[in-house]
Amino acid sequence: MTNELRQKLAKIYALIERGATEGEKQAARAALDRIVEKHGIDADKIDDLTKREMQFTYVSIMEQQLLFILLEKFAPDHSQLERRQYGKKTMHTKIDYLQAVTVECAYEYFRRHMKTQWIINCAPLVSRCRTTKGANKRRAKLQGSFMATYFLRSGLIDESKITEEECRSKEDRERARRVDGVQGGAYHKQADSGRYLN
Repeated sequence: MTNELRQKLAKIYALIERGATEGEKQAARAALDRIVEKHGIDADKIDDLTKREMQFTYVSIMEQQLLFILLEKFAPDHSQLERRQYGKKTMHTKIDYLQAVTVECAYEYFRRHMKTQWIINCAPLVSRCRTTKGANKRRAKLQGSFMATYFLRSGLIDESKITEEECRSKEDRERARRVDGVQGGAYHKQADSGRYLN
């Protein structure tokens, strides 16, 4: 498929999705059917016309989990691409342009805010450990509770997906106290489709 044909199909497909009137949508559908029949194009390829391949870079497990949650929230129909590059932690996905803008902006906002909340609430507890092994063990225990609390308070996940833990030891109580001070982010969606009329 040539680039010119791809652009033409993308424009016709956009008319089908966002046409002003039913007549315009039907005319676009008829034009799309003619072009598909003429060039012998698969239906799967047409659905991929509006999607772009995006690459997101992450550093930690928390950022990776944040990406998964943002993609599920803002682009539920995304398709994950398995592509790994040596030495880089990247996630590749195919999503619509507006979804890509929303996920990218939300990721930058929540990544920075989440890091700040981690530094304020949990990093002092990890830095008290005397050995690297102890710090890694404490960080791993804290991250799960921290992420669940942060995502819940930011409105990124439902409360039904979180299970409560029982605080048995002094360390568990300290961890619960630290995580209790975590504040969620307040992200407001930047992009919109512009479809305001029924």
